[in-house]
Amino acid sequence: SLCKAGFAVICPDCLGFESRRPLEYERVANPFLDGAAYERHLFMDYLLRGSTLQAKYIFDYSRAVDILSSLPEIDASRIGAMGHSLGGQEALWLCWYDPRVKAAVCNCGAAIIADLQRACINHNFAMYLPSLLSSGMDMNDVISQIAPKPFALFYSADDPIFPSSSVRKLSSIVKTSYETTGAGDAFVYREFPG
Repeated sequence: SLCKAGFAVICPDCLGFESRRPLEYERVANPFLDGAAYERHLFMDYLLRGSTLQAKYIFDYSRAVDILSSLPEIDASRIGAMGHSLGGQEALWLCWYDPRVKAAVCNCGAAIIADLQRACINHNFAMYLPSLLSSGMDMNDVISQIAPKPFALFYSADDPIFPSSSVRKLSSIVKTSYETTGAGDAFVYREFPG
């Protein structure tokens, strides 16, 4: 529907998912090459080599922005990112990292990580960055640093892996940060039932 509305869209797969995972016969022969086991392998491999899976994802998505920006029919000053769940998480990180991304929408992809840790709620492996919490940062800080770029956070109230109290707290902190920078209207939070 974005294409029908006149937007140019690029939909890259994350490493380890869809077309960027081992072939089906390889996954059948080796269960460690499938699903969460393969994502875990990728996470540990990047960590052992001094990087993170999150860094790889940001690198890949920045290359997608390179491609979009290079096309003559694209207005490179109007690039945005959006996604759901892991895709929403990646949209927010890309918007935080890449100044060419001017706005982002994160649907069911963010909460305060310290809250998730206290509740023993595991997420995708790219969410975990060495020293993030010990540095005094959390996802509310990352999203706050996106200001004054427009950012929308959508959330489903009954999502079991993103506790409503954490998402509401995150959105309140981010809203205050956006207002402090004079960009209060650029942050939108919407919660949906179910």
